[in-house]
Amino acid sequence: MNGCAIYCFVKKLKKHLVSLDIIAQKFEPNLFINATQGIQNTLGNTEESKAALTGAGFGFQYGFGKHISGNLQFDFPFKDKYNADITMPTDNLKIVLDFQYRT
Repeated sequence: MNGCAIYCFVKKLKKHLVSLDIIAQKFEPNLFINATQGIQNTLGNTEESKAALTGAGFGFQYGFGKHISGNLQFDFPFKDKYNADITMPTDNLKIVLDFQYRT
C-alpha cells in the first residue's frame, strides 16, 4: 500500500467510525496510588479478621456519547497484610473494567 492508499483508507474508516459514534469522545489517562484497611466482624466467638492493602497503577477514563462512560485500570499491589490464615492469589496485576450508563 502506498501513502495515498493508506491515507484514503484511514479517512474512510474514520468517517464510518464517527458516523457510528464509536470513537470515544472522552479519553483521559490517569495514575493512582491506593491504600485500604478493613475489618470483618464475626457474630461468633472467633477473632475478627483484619487486612491492610496498598498498591499503585495506571488507567483510563473513557466516554462514548452522553450516556456511556467507564474506566479501565491496571493495579499492581505491592503490600498486603492479613491477621488471619487466608490463602490469597499471588497475581502481580489486577485489571478492572467498568461501564456506566446514565440516562
